[in-house]
Amino acid sequence: MTGFRLRVVAVALATLAPIAALAVSARAAVSPSSVTVGVRNAAPSSVKFHGGPITGTADGSGQVAPVSCAPPTCEQLPIKLEAPSSLPAKRISMAVTVTFTAPAGNPSGLTGLDLWLLDSTGNVMSQATLGSSPASVAGTGLNPGSYTLQISGEAGANNETYTGDVTASLPTPTPPAAVGHEFTTGILPPAPDSGLTGRNEDAEPGIGVDGNGTFWIASDIEPYAAADKRALEALSGTDVWKSTDGGKHWKWVAAPFNDASTSQPGLGGEDTDIAVASQKNSNGFYNIYVASLWVGSTNIAVSQDGGKTWNVTQVNGEPVQDRPWLAADGPCVFYLSYHAIVPYDTVVDKYDACNAAGQSIGSAVDPTETSLFVGNILPNGSNRFGKQVVDNSAHSPYRHRIYVPMEGCSAPSVAGVPEIGAACADKAHVFVGYSDDGTTYRDVQVAAVPTNKLFIWPDTVATDSAGNVYLAWFDGQTSYLSVSRNGGKTWAAPVRINQLPARSTAYPTVTATSTGHVEVAFYGSTRAGDADTAKVMGAPNTYAAAHWQLYDTRSTNFGRTWHQTVVTPTIHTGALCYNGSGCGQAPGDRNLLDDFGIVTSPTTGNTVITFDNDQPDGVNGKTHTDFAMRLGAHSRSGGGSASAVGATGTGRSGGLAATGLASWIAPLGFAAIVLALLLRLSSRRRRVAPLPDRLARGPRRTPLVP
Repeated sequence: MTGFRLRVVAVALATLAPIAALAVSARAAVSPSSVTVGVRNAAPSSVKFHGGPITGTADGSGQVAPVSCAPPTCEQLPIKLEAPSSLPAKRISMAVTVTFTAPAGNPSGLTGLDLWLLDSTGNVMSQATLGSSPASVAGTGLNPGSYTLQISGEAGANNETYTGDVTASLPTPTPPAAVGHEFTTGILPPAPDSGLTGRNEDAEPGIGVDGNGTFWIASDIEPYAAADKRALEALSGTDVWKSTDGGKHWKWVAAPFNDASTSQPGLGGEDTDIAVASQKNSNGFYNIYVASLWVGSTNIAVSQDGGKTWNVTQVNGEPVQDRPWLAADGPCVFYLSYHAIVPYDTVVDKYDACNAAGQSIGSAVDPTETSLFVGNILPNGSNRFGKQVVDNSAHSPYRHRIYVPMEGCSAPSVAGVPEIGAACADKAHVFVGYSDDGTTYRDVQVAAVPTNKLFIWPDTVATDSAGNVYLAWFDGQTSYLSVSRNGGKTWAAPVRINQLPARSTAYPTVTATSTGHVEVAFYGSTRAGDADTAKVMGAPNTYAAAHWQLYDTRSTNFGRTWHQTVVTPTIHTGALCYNGSGCGQAPGDRNLLDDFGIVTSPTTGNTVITFDNDQPDGVNGKTHTDFAMRLGAHSRSGGGSASAVGATGTGRSGGLAATGLASWIAPLGFAAIVLALLLRLSSRRRRVAPLPDRLARGPRRTPLVP
């Protein structure tokens, strides 16, 4: 009996083994093995699928589309798209959504799944590489044909299963809004040595205004510019322009980080910002400060003679950093804020450009430095920040107070917030850190954001003549304003900024003048939905893609009511990415990059905005920096077209000549250099040239006092 039973068991096991193997094999593949969807009854409009388990990664955790997609690290689903032959070309939209549950909630963003949508030739049409669920990819302006969905694990993925659906549709075009008549707009003239005619190819501008009402704009010379002969693979430099007639006409002034004789770039050109002093220096000029990132550190160009000459120095600071912002205080003091890379804290440096004996940019003395929102250690994690501002009003009880806008995840205490990835477990929150001496900061939670998403350029801040503080922020679709009337200590409930026809918005940037008078510019679309979702907004430059325009809105009563106008025609179409290294759902979704600027003249109260525009070409290499000037009563007599009136000399003598270089470059490990390069590659999708083998010496750190 025993032998017979053993033989029976052996036969049963032998019979079941192939079946079990088939079951495992079936489970380790997507089901069904292919799908067909269509429009106008050519095929079902939506089909569901499921698959897994997936373990490990085939795409380097979202770094590159899988070269080989095979279990257990990757699965792929062939998709056939059908339509009647009478349908015009490039009219179909297709969207894929995949839902999964990553272990432990995917806390580091490396245990989930990534999606890649490919066309029939294997080109990437759309990608979702944050490893978060649900993940979505989409294509718009498509023709019938064959497509492929690839589903890859991330490095920590372990037996991940998933469900998903594919949907085909015919979107209805949403027309742009009618342009108002309150602004005139134009394109800033190209630099004389750029080889360009008619328009520049710069992007991501900043703007400032001096105490005499002269406006200044600085913008990146983009390394991927299509025709600017100064453009390199990295570190192309920065252009500076000025307007002395209220923003009506502009002339190119300098590329201060480039060699004036050869036009070759120095260290700079990754991120740019500008600030201008509100009071004159001892020579009777307003200091101009321009910051330019070169990944390893930040260089500062300072002009103390109205832009005629520039002194370029590498600032003392954290040696590897990201996104420098500037703000000026009085005739000589300025603040530089940035993200340290490890730990990923917001850091604020205070400099005195005129006092070599104090914390001077050009001296060997380290600046006064403070870290805000301490405790976030993951790059592109939960600590985000915007451009700081200094209250320079002579009538304000908080004069010289600096405000730093930030965004992060909710926690009982701001200091020491644990890092929880690129999205919050609960709602995100906007914060403001403020200080009267530039050393000791107090961080205040302003408002809860109605989403758990975090944004690369989350909020901006401004003060009016009476010292009231305004924080503008957004949630991926709607923009809001929060107001403090006691120097940032407490904040009123937020109010909605955008009104119809602006159903979706991004990047609100704020300025303020007299008591209660606040003005906000933002990118807006007549289509409702998340700005960064190609499924809703369409892929850029395709049929029925959403139209994005520059809007401006004003309030004279602290934001209780608004007067809104449409400033420009279409400046971008389709998804508008706000996610930095997570961009790329559709080609061109980050053409407008991450920020722009607005200021008001202290002499006339007139507003000037500088912004990015990728039209008419719709490609990032031809994005250009534009301006918009409000047509006030004092400026209605003439047009607002840009005009190149000549160039000011760019010699580097003069200015801080007595103080010299701020800090010699100190050695840093190879790992830090590699990390910095990877961060810039992922956030800007451009190749980065080799960095020097020495990086700047870090300054003293002053502990944050909450």
